[in-house]
Amino acid sequence: MAEEINYNVNYEIAYNDNGGYREAMRKLFYMKEPDLSEYVDLDEETRDELLFDEAAISKVTDKIYDITKNNVLFQELYTLAAGRFISTNMEIGLAVVFCYDYLPLFHKCLGSFFRNEFDTDNLFYKELKTKLS
Repeated sequence: MAEEINYNVNYEIAYNDNGGYREAMRKLFYMKEPDLSEYVDLDEETRDELLFDEAAISKVTDKIYDITKNNVLFQELYTLAAGRFISTNMEIGLAVVFCYDYLPLFHKCLGSFFRNEFDTDNLFYKELKTKLS
């Protein structure tokens, strides 16, 4: 199902800086590598940010939300994440769990979900819930 929504559930996330995070996002969402050659006057990070395909992410995250929004465990994670921004809006929560600090665990939660291994005993669910609390 993850392949149907254009999300690379099998990608192993590892990053320790903003560039690595954006690279992970490109791999997760099957984004094309940007052509930075016309942006020679900008530093590498700024060039990379300018060419980041947010529309592709939005399209896929909308589908992920539609698939997961009725799952009580995802509802809990999204609500906790939204609370980080003094909100109860689960769609805001979805955006939060795709942020730098939460993406590795959320990605593992999604992988577990797509493999039908996502329940209250799931280690990644427990870790992310604790991190968001």
